[in-house]
Amino acid sequence: MIPCSRRGSTTASSTGGDPFADIQLPKAVIALKQGVGRLIRDRRDHGVLVICDPRMVNKPYGATFIKSLPAIPRTRDLDCLGEFFSGLAEAASPDSAPTDLFQ
Repeated sequence: MIPCSRRGSTTASSTGGDPFADIQLPKAVIALKQGVGRLIRDRRDHGVLVICDPRMVNKPYGATFIKSLPAIPRTRDLDCLGEFFSGLAEAASPDSAPTDLFQ
């Protein structure tokens, strides 16, 4: 018996397709989108998605992942990340006015 992923890859290859682009990449994109959806459900939620895989910016297929994500602020600057967390701490203090951290 051939495992499902191998069978799908074999079928994609035999029909002239690309098993990575046709099967594995779409499944990985869906898994990432589902994970982000569990982290941030609405505008009142706050979280940080950290992707440390350099293929996201170094490989052509990385753009497929990036485009699949919601329109949320992105950065590669650690100082900006620190500012985000500082803003969360300030927003959580009892005497602070409500703020929108996405501005």
